Amino acid sequence: MSDLSAAIRKVNAQLKKEKAEDDELAFLEGVDVVETQNSLRFKILKDVYLTKKEARDAAVVDFENKQRKQRIAEIIAEKKDAALAEKSIEELEKMLED
Repeated sequence: MSDLSAAIRKVNAQLKKEKAEDDELAFLEGVDVVETQNSLRFKILKDVYLTKKEARDAAVVDFENKQRKQRIAEIIAEKKDAALAEKSIEELEKMLED
């Protein structure tokens, strides 16, 4: 994503330069400002960046949820083992017969 970030910064800098060069009173003449290629590039790069960031954030949440569920399963297994270890020999032998 660093290449994408660099591209966004570059296009943003170009947009700022273009805006600084524009006549500040052009809006008084009723001239509609047509989107420049740089502004369109910026919108596209911004959308790509935000989409990738959203996907990355969702993957992190999914990973954390998976780890949490795995840890819960491990604790359940430990508790079952502990409960089994507390049973008497007679109960364990009976369980073997079943």
